[in-house]
Amino acid sequence: MMKVIVVEDEPAILAGIVRMIENLELDMEVRGCYRNGEQALAGMEIDQPDILVTDIRMPVMNGLELIEEAQKRYEGIEYVVLSGFSEFAYAKEAIRFGVDSYILKPPVQCELQETLKRLSEKIEKRKQKELCEELQNAIFNGMYDRTVLEKGFKDYNCCYLLLVCVGAFSMRSETFIRPPSEIWNSGFIREKLKGKADKDWRYYIFDSKAGNEKLVFLASKDDSIVPVKHLVNQLSGYEKLLEMPVNIVLSEAFTDTKELGKKYRDIRFCMSNQALIGRSHMTIMGEEVLPEAYIAIGNQEKNRLSSLLEKDDFKGIIQCFEQLCRQWKKNKITQINCEFSMKYFMSEIYRNYPGLQQDYTMEQLLYEVEAIIGGTLSYEGLQDSMKSLIEKIGEKARKSMQNKTLEDVVELLYEYICTQYAQGLTVEEFASKYGYNATYVANQFTAIKKISPNRLVTNLRMNKAKELLQSSDYRLKDIAEMIGYHDVSYFSRIFKESVGISPRQYRDDVDKQQDLHKV
Repeated sequence: MMKVIVVEDEPAILAGIVRMIENLELDMEVRGCYRNGEQALAGMEIDQPDILVTDIRMPVMNGLELIEEAQKRYEGIEYVVLSGFSEFAYAKEAIRFGVDSYILKPPVQCELQETLKRLSEKIEKRKQKELCEELQNAIFNGMYDRTVLEKGFKDYNCCYLLLVCVGAFSMRSETFIRPPSEIWNSGFIREKLKGKADKDWRYYIFDSKAGNEKLVFLASKDDSIVPVKHLVNQLSGYEKLLEMPVNIVLSEAFTDTKELGKKYRDIRFCMSNQALIGRSHMTIMGEEVLPEAYIAIGNQEKNRLSSLLEKDDFKGIIQCFEQLCRQWKKNKITQINCEFSMKYFMSEIYRNYPGLQQDYTMEQLLYEVEAIIGGTLSYEGLQDSMKSLIEKIGEKARKSMQNKTLEDVVELLYEYICTQYAQGLTVEEFASKYGYNATYVANQFTAIKKISPNRLVTNLRMNKAKELLQSSDYRLKDIAEMIGYHDVSYFSRIFKESVGISPRQYRDDVDKQQDLHKV
């Protein structure tokens, strides 16, 4: 509701203007009536008006002086100047202060209504823009303006955040799918919801992190589920409109706008764990603990993949992946678990063909997997894209093994060890891929690099272990696993042989040195 104050030195005219405003069919109230500018200026601190209607010629402080002083003290107030024909020069002076609403006395009801309605809409638009900006800051940037948000939603007792994603959800917050902008934009969605909006609730639509996501903030004056249903129904309609699956996550109801940033992070995390491939899905946040992502490839499939890699059977590898896709679709495996599984699948291929390092880093290859899953709309599309990638990788793998000199193989082995020292590929497996004897390759490696392959692996593992002991709180068992040892006792023995003290003693010594530096 807009708050108005009226300033007029003639009591009869003042009373008439107040009655006229109160009889207008506008959402506003007269909060104060004053006989001169000085009184009005003093009352504005309490009244906090949105609109000030003032005469010009008044005793003590006239209307122009009042406007000039009020503009110095208060922001966002709109002004209406009342004046007679003979005072037009004053009206021109008012323009200097940015006042564009001038009404001749005595005011006519229709003119006053039109002016106040126009100013009311202008103020509301400005307030909503400011509120929208502060909501964005609170949600996306963690910058919370208590004054604006608490004032803007003081009459609303129930809030929700809803994240909607058409197509696949991008874990990187990168746009791989771009829905048609003419129907997938905040303005279009706002218009769709407009007819459903009610005076008891409000919707705010924001672009989220990726181009195929939107975030909706809903504020309601009660805990009715009706506005939530309207919202979900409208957004679910995008499945037919765009012919794409729609994934939706709705937060729990909350009352404190200070929670906006956390609620947004929560629903993004939930979306990343619950989104499905090629299927619309809705999740309502609750107190349940979300399951951790896992690799949805059983031991039997892993063994089959290893066997196919040993035979360089890329046709069989593609068939193996297609079989996995059928299982994932049948079991409704979430997108993130499919992504984890696909990355495992591709990393196994990469690990078994060291020559691929000439064309790809592991990160580049895994990014291609992310791009495939982030741009997919169905399992059929996923299979086709992965088939193309595996065929491309297979061709590069075959070329990388052809006509390699011994020096080439030594260099490839060195690069492989430096990046994959935590993996379990042996020199025998490596050499056999290029048709060389393992002992011969190891001897030539030692002669060229002045260090044996096994010693290089150990040195790299120990350096990483020291780094983790210094900079993390990981358990020794976890550190051992991370650098390629599955037996913590064996890791501790190798560490002591290499460094001179046990891993535990090494960590204790580092902690003592850090404590001394603090002192």
